[in-house]
Amino acid sequence: MQRAKVFGPATVHVIEQLLSRREVEAQGFLDCRNVLDTLGKRNKQRLEAACQQVLNAGVAPSYTGLKRLMAAIDTDQKKP
Repeated sequence: MQRAKVFGPATVHVIEQLLSRREVEAQGFLDCRNVLDTLGKRNKQRLEAACQQVLNAGVAPSYTGLKRLMAAIDTDQKKP
């Protein structure tokens, strides 16, 4: 959780959801690591924004879903 706090409150909440979805919490560690290390490595603000969108939509978070949202955010920023 400490690593997620660096990104923001929405990211912390998404990480908590990823961990709680698994019967054995340790099984969610890979998902969390992928989200924080792979997606968060490039842009902390975009990851936080994508996590907030997931929370607002009320859908179950996933690495793939967050990756798509971040790509959409990136595309929107590049539009004139």
